[in-house]
Amino acid sequence: MSAKFWGNLNKGCISYSDKRANGTDKVHYLEGSHVVELAKCEFRVAPAGHLRAVKVREVVARIHAEAWAVMPSDYCLADYENDPQWREVSYNPKERPSQDHFATRSGERVDTAERAVIITDPSINNKAKVKAFIRTN
Repeated sequence: MSAKFWGNLNKGCISYSDKRANGTDKVHYLEGSHVVELAKCEFRVAPAGHLRAVKVREVVARIHAEAWAVMPSDYCLADYENDPQWREVSYNPKERPSQDHFATRSGERVDTAERAVIITDPSINNKAKVKAFIRTN
């Protein structure tokens, strides 16, 4: 997997690196309103990092994807929140310290997905201003 995506708590946006596209692991930022479609995803949380992140804010969770694309501006958060084929996934060690993995709102563990999206928008009510969804079928 070459591309890595995560919510940036300091900048309130999506951070990503894609060694295949850029030849380097340099971090890039998608600020404002963006929907990024991801394919063949792995949702990873570093075990030792989770133990630290429960106490100190630190990036330990990333979505790795084999392919990705920024969607046209007519895609928005509501398209995914209101579609039953998409389920929100999250990782938050402060709110759920015993959850050392990504999970759906109902608590179902998520390690992989064929399709996912990561969305950033100033209206999102969390520190990173980012939400992620997986396609269920």
